[in-house]
Amino acid sequence: MLLQFSVSNFRSFGDEVVLSLMATAQRSRDRTLDDNVRRPIGGDRYALTSAAVLGANASGKSNLFRALHFMAQFVRDSARSGQADDPIPVTPFRLHADLRDEPSTFEVVFLHEGVRYRYGFEADRQRVHAEWLFQTRRREATVFERDGDEITGTRAMEVDALGKRTRANALFLSVASQLNHPLATELVGWFNRLGFIGGLHEAVSPFTARQLAEETDLAPAIRTLMADLDVNVGDLKVTRRKPSRDDLPGDMPAELAELLTRTERFHVAVQHQVFDEAGVPVAETWFELDDESEGTRKLFALAGPLVDTLRRGGVIIIDEFDARLHTLLGQGIVGLFNDRESNPHGAQIVVMTHDTQVIDVTRLRRDQIWFVEKDARAQSTLFSLAEIKVRNDAAAQRAYLDGRYGATPHLRLDPEALLGAGA
Repeated sequence: MLLQFSVSNFRSFGDEVVLSLMATAQRSRDRTLDDNVRRPIGGDRYALTSAAVLGANASGKSNLFRALHFMAQFVRDSARSGQADDPIPVTPFRLHADLRDEPSTFEVVFLHEGVRYRYGFEADRQRVHAEWLFQTRRREATVFERDGDEITGTRAMEVDALGKRTRANALFLSVASQLNHPLATELVGWFNRLGFIGGLHEAVSPFTARQLAEETDLAPAIRTLMADLDVNVGDLKVTRRKPSRDDLPGDMPAELAELLTRTERFHVAVQHQVFDEAGVPVAETWFELDDESEGTRKLFALAGPLVDTLRRGGVIIIDEFDARLHTLLGQGIVGLFNDRESNPHGAQIVVMTHDTQVIDVTRLRRDQIWFVEKDARAQSTLFSLAEIKVRNDAAAQRAYLDGRYGATPHLRLDPEALLGAGA
């Protein structure tokens, strides 16, 4: 489970911000909500199954998504991609002179196989400046620490041979996993299983389509989810093929043509009922997925990853969650994670959204509702509703729209400037 993520000096984040999925001591008015969204992780501590991050446009919601996505990708790929002099694709906060040349910092706290880990690193475009891994069983203990090129470890991870093979622009954890160190392989696998879905979706989600094409054990649940979300979908039929050279333009470069002929393609058809004048179904017809609404296409993209995350007890992070989705569909999806019956394995979802309907303290606890806004120095800050003194039955949506919590747009519309003086 994801317990906490922190980042500093990355894109619009200057000072450190912390997104926590650890439950606070606050209780909801409806104790059933507490029982559903909190999962015990040892002692009297609980993790939350969902979090919603709200804020104005350009406030930093997507940058929070990018920060966690970058961390996961860099952990997964830094040892096996690039050369010693390749730049690290990290962008510091550029609106503060003292930070532009400083490294960016990322840290995540997570639970894996009953053990709590705290892992992080500092990096700029040229090199990894620091890296650390701690584990907690009864108390926190060092696994390894890195300061520049110097890496020190413990019995949990002997670093001598592994450290010598770590480039300045690669993570030691990634290198150790590449060289089959058991613990490193497990932890990199945790990062690799994090699910990320950005704000823009292709018409066909390869993951969803592959499950249906192969009729995996996820396929029935995907079909059920699409039908249950009320988008008038009767069935889904997916076929796949690789295009032959004859399907491609004759003047296409040979290298590109070879790549495309090795690329898996999916064709998705969606079943709908045909009705008579009395509204009675009398036949069936099939539409191309490309002919469906943007909302249906987005649900198709989401369906496979959502089902897979719930089955595995994994973590999924979704940017621009509300784009093309009716608010009730969004509530229904988050509700799957906030219900023990549909989420028996403690899966987690984090959504970045503009939908103020999620600020409903009968559906989410106050520590599940987060806000991002820009401060006077144009850097993004992050805080939760639990940090604001509000009642557990507060009309939070109205208070947010009234600007009482911040993280809303500052509208300064001037008709004369828009239309011209005297218009």
